[in-house]
Amino acid sequence: MNTTNFKTYILFKIMVLAVLTMLIRFVPSAYALNFTVSQSSLSSPGPYPGSDPLGELFGVHPNVKNNVEIMNFIDMHGLRDWYGKPAGFGHGYVYLLPEENYSKKLVFLYNSSGKWADDSIIWVKLIDLDEELPRLNESEARLLGIIGNDTHEIKTNSVSANSAPGFMPVAAIAAIVLSLSMIKTKGKFG
Repeated sequence: MNTTNFKTYILFKIMVLAVLTMLIRFVPSAYALNFTVSQSSLSSPGPYPGSDPLGELFGVHPNVKNNVEIMNFIDMHGLRDWYGKPAGFGHGYVYLLPEENYSKKLVFLYNSSGKWADDSIIWVKLIDLDEELPRLNESEARLLGIIGNDTHEIKTNSVSANSAPGFMPVAAIAAIVLSLSMIKTKGKFG
């Protein structure tokens, strides 16, 4: 293989890698993966065996101390355990289990990006002990003001997933033209 063919071969490999990298970076499924990963970080483990559930709750969610409904529940029924689950759209649920025999548990929805802010708790509800709330759907998120009414952009604490409009088609056409010119060049020297 002479030097010109080797250079063409290396340039062709670099171009293929660049196109694959570009596709991975700008394909919407990559956004879904990124969003899924950031949502999974919302799940709180709850207290560890032998630990103080109240102390851990205050450590992970210090704004709970400022919420009257939550503190009344804890004062009246105690706190045996708690755990968190993702709710979607950058928010999470925290379930508080009562210490005494009580048929309800308390759940609150919070904004995970403002976890320690006083206004990060969106709402508080009493639900049955065996009940779990489903992830928020798009219409619920719009009603709560989590996502806007005129856009499909999801507010999360991750980097925005919007690419420059028109970049993908232009980049794809440029990659195809370069690849074809390299193939023609390789044919002359091969």
